[in-house]
Amino acid sequence: MPKNQSQKKIGQVSDTSPLYNSRITKTYIEYIKNSYPDLDIDPILEYAGMTRYEIEDQAHWFSQDQTDRFQEILIKKTGNPNIARDAGRFTTSHKGMGPVKQYTLGLM
Repeated sequence: MPKNQSQKKIGQVSDTSPLYNSRITKTYIEYIKNSYPDLDIDPILEYAGMTRYEIEDQAHWFSQDQTDRFQEILIKKTGNPNIARDAGRFTTSHKGMGPVKQYTLGLM
C-alpha cells in the first residue's frame, strides 16, 4: 500500500465506530421527558441518525458522530450547554433510577 494512503491500525477508533451503549442515550431521553416535557424527541433522534428502536435495544451501540450530533442538537433545542451534566445528575437522583436501583442503594 502506498505511504500516502492511510491504513487503519488495530485498535484505532473512527467516528463511526460503535462506542456508546444505547442505555446512555436512553437516560438522556428520560431526563428530557422529565425536564423538557414539551420537547419532541423524534426530530432530535432523526438529526442524530438514531431511532427509538435502537435506543430500546440494550445491546445497541452508537458512534461518536451520532453521539456528538445528539449532544449538539440537545444543546441547541434546550439552550442548556450543561445538559450532559444535568442528565448525569438525573441518573443518580431518585427520579432517574428505577425501584430496584433505589432498593439496592438503600441496602448499602
